[in-house]
Amino acid sequence: MGRRGDMLTVAAAELKAQQQQHQEKKKPDNSNAAAAAAQILTFAVDVTDEAGMDRVFVEIEETFGANHSPDVVINCAGWNAFEINLSTAGALFPANGALPMSAYAASKLEAIKVMEYVGAETDPGVLRVLSVHPGVVPETEGGRAMAKESGIVWEGDDINQPAHFLVWAASKEAEFLRNKLVFAAWDVDELVARKEEIAHSPELLIGLNGFPRAI
Repeated sequence: MGRRGDMLTVAAAELKAQQQQHQEKKKPDNSNAAAAAAQILTFAVDVTDEAGMDRVFVEIEETFGANHSPDVVINCAGWNAFEINLSTAGALFPANGALPMSAYAASKLEAIKVMEYVGAETDPGVLRVLSVHPGVVPETEGGRAMAKESGIVWEGDDINQPAHFLVWAASKEAEFLRNKLVFAAWDVDELVARKEEIAHSPELLIGLNGFPRAI
């Protein structure tokens, strides 16, 4: 889903090209069969358009059956004041008059806390929420704009890094990160090694250190 149909068309074409490669390089154990047979759908819609989003989910049910709702949703919408946003380190930046980003940073902070509460107030068997900072990817429009507007010279992050991290984040192994805020650049093995500490503490949650004292 996305607001720009042209970008969706490009993305779908790239996925279908990869799918064709899977079909041509069938593995002996058939482990890539699901990727080769996956159905690719695109929907040009704004996530703030409730009626439009309803139509999307109706079409998904009509395509895959009434009992098939999305298993994984990666919310990477752009921002519009205080509407819905993908998590980002922008929420953590100290205020700096040289880099005007008050609306951006405040809306990102709001989105992280909203998603944390959504996860905490929903049956864990129904929904698992995790906020991820994907990094700054110069291959994307947003990444290019951020680098240009900041005036900072940086190489940026490889687009495969957040892509691979998000696949892992949706797995059962990452369940201990429920409601947390993490960076795609972090070492997965190190996170898993600290599994119990992270899962049973305020680690990786946004708040005021030391308040409330009961936590």
